[in-house]
Amino acid sequence: MVIDFLRKLLIVIPVLLLQVLVLDRIHLFGYATPYLFIFLILISDVKTNPAERMLWAFAMGLVTDLFSSTPGMHAASATLLAAIQPWLLGLFVSMDRREQFVPGLESMNSRQYFLFLTVGTLVHHIVYFILKTFSFQDWSVLILRIGASTLLTVVLMAVCEYVFRVKKRRRR
Repeated sequence: MVIDFLRKLLIVIPVLLLQVLVLDRIHLFGYATPYLFIFLILISDVKTNPAERMLWAFAMGLVTDLFSSTPGMHAASATLLAAIQPWLLGLFVSMDRREQFVPGLESMNSRQYFLFLTVGTLVHHIVYFILKTFSFQDWSVLILRIGASTLLTVVLMAVCEYVFRVKKRRRR
C-alpha cells in the first residue's frame, strides 16, 4: 500500500509541476489553456477505491488551485470528474470487462478511448469554466473557452498517451 502510494506520488508530482509551472501560463489565442493533470484522473484504474480516487483528484485540484489563484475551482471540478469516471467509462466499455480495467489504447479501441477522454475533459472544463466565470452573461466566450481548452487538453493527452504508453509497449 505504501509502495503504491509512493508510485502514484512519483507520477503526480511531475505532472502537477508541469501543470502549474508551464501549462497554466499557456493561453492559446487567449482562450485555450490545457489542463493535463485531469489525464491522471481519467486513466485511473477502475478497481481503485472511489474515495481514494476522489481524494487524489481533490489533492491535485487543490495544488493546482493554490498556484493558479482559483479558490477551489479545480478541486471541485477534478473531484466531480473522479466521482463520475467509472460511470463515464461504463458508457464506452461493456460492464463485463470493467473488473480489472485500466483505460488506455491497450484495453480500448482508439475511437472509444479518445471519445472517453474527450467527454471526461469536456465535463471537467464545463464545470471549471462555469465556476470560474460564474456568469452566463458572455456565453459565447464561455463556450469558446470550454471548446478550445478541451481540444488542446485532449491533443496533449493523446501526445502523452503515445509517448509514455505506446512507446513503452513497443519496447517490450
